Amino acid sequence: MTGAVPVGPRVGFRDLVPADTDAVLDLWVAAWSAAMPMIDFEARREWFRDWLAQLRQEDFALRGAVEGKDGLDTDGPVIGFIALSPPLRYLDHIALKPDQWGSGLGAELLAEAKRLSPQGLVLDVNQANHRAVAFYEKQGFRRLRADRNPNSGLATWWYVWGQAEPPPRVASSK
Repeated sequence: MTGAVPVGPRVGFRDLVPADTDAVLDLWVAAWSAAMPMIDFEARREWFRDWLAQLRQEDFALRGAVEGKDGLDTDGPVIGFIALSPPLRYLDHIALKPDQWGSGLGAELLAEAKRLSPQGLVLDVNQANHRAVAFYEKQGFRRLRADRNPNSGLATWWYVWGQAEPPPRVASSK
């Protein structure tokens, strides 16, 4: 993948490494618990640890948004992350700390995903996650169709940006 990429005066991107796993898990639990409080994401922590390991084995790009004083100082804390497969053009995950919601970091994370997959992206989102649905539509994604998450049974939407198609059935992390 690529090294550090500055995106602004306070945030840079870098590849996530195994040592980041606990911080990413904490971020994931916090973000999802805030977005969908009716689900116990703390109880899913170990499942997500295994999911991240599987994504690494499948050569997904795992990129962290990291606070740094000049955008290149990537030793700071991970405040958001993306998990995507550029060959499949599939954005499996985007998450940021809830205290970063509305800060523009989500758009920066999505811009990083688009940089890594410039031909297009496809993603699925829980229909009940209205904030995320509005965010993707604001960022230029088009709704393709309704679906259902095979793990949770929750209703989802498939969204696309650019030239991309949903991969054959994926076991989503949502």
